[in-house]
Amino acid sequence: MIEAFFWMTHGHRPQQAALLAVKRAFGDRIGTVGSRIDGRMDHVPADLVLAEPKDDRAFVDMIETHARDLRSRTGDIPVVVLAMHRRRELLAEAESLSRAGVVLLAGSADTEMLDLCEDKYRFAEFMRVAFPAHALQTHLVINSSGLEAAVVGIEATGAEACVKPPIGVFGRGFWHLSRKTPPSAMFTGSPDFEERRKVCPDLFRAAYAADPKPL
Repeated sequence: MIEAFFWMTHGHRPQQAALLAVKRAFGDRIGTVGSRIDGRMDHVPADLVLAEPKDDRAFVDMIETHARDLRSRTGDIPVVVLAMHRRRELLAEAESLSRAGVVLLAGSADTEMLDLCEDKYRFAEFMRVAFPAHALQTHLVINSSGLEAAVVGIEATGAEACVKPPIGVFGRGFWHLSRKTPPSAMFTGSPDFEERRKVCPDLFRAAYAADPKPL
């Protein structure tokens, strides 16, 4: 008997693995729903697979409509929606979605906090002030000299540096600058480069110098 539905919208990089993990953990107790905006339905191992409309209003309506339909066939059970894009549009309709049985997980119920979380440097500064014991050393760099200074400063503590654009999610642009990773890893299909996102710092700095952007 289904006790709840778990709906993962498009956006999560590990959407496929996460849906499979939910099924392994809960079996038929949890009904799974997966939706995508790019048409790659083959990436969605869910009980119900849906195409997301590009229009934001239509996207919100789709979630509400399908939530009501699922509940009409299975009883008053929650439809837990893990939303990682168009979150502001969903939060704006949170009351209506709640009446449809949707439990909305959007990272925060506060749009200002969403803005803070989406800017990684602002979030790091917030953590440094509010929770200093849990804050990582973080620098904002905009050019090669700034990158060099930040890497040197981090490595002086005995740690290795990681870089990522300040705006963006799902691991896009993340690299671990590891001196244990040779430059050749980039060209040989090494798991360090392909899967662990590790790259030789000197190689990364050379590439960054050709096209510097905020990190």
